Amino acid sequence: MKDALFKWSDEVHASAEEAASLRVEIDDLTRDIDDLVAQIRDLGTVEFSDDVEDYEILTKAQQLWSAVSSGVAEIRSHIDDARSSIRDTRRVVDFFG
Repeated sequence: MKDALFKWSDEVHASAEEAASLRVEIDDLTRDIDDLVAQIRDLGTVEFSDDVEDYEILTKAQQLWSAVSSGVAEIRSHIDDARSSIRDTRRVVDFFG
């Protein structure tokens, strides 16, 4: 039984470390989001030449919004999926308690 308890303890520790390792990836995602936000904000300094028509600027503005909002919606969907996976995994872990 001692060996089994040692193995149990080892697997509990390894499982906790595996779950905790997600924090590194989340930190990486946070940095990526910060970079994206900075890149978008940098677009505020874009200068358009005098011969550019208003409709061209408005079209680009609408395209930017569309691209960013679509990308953010997809990212949010993946985050929601990740939350669901966390909840599912917690339910499975509860089974072992």
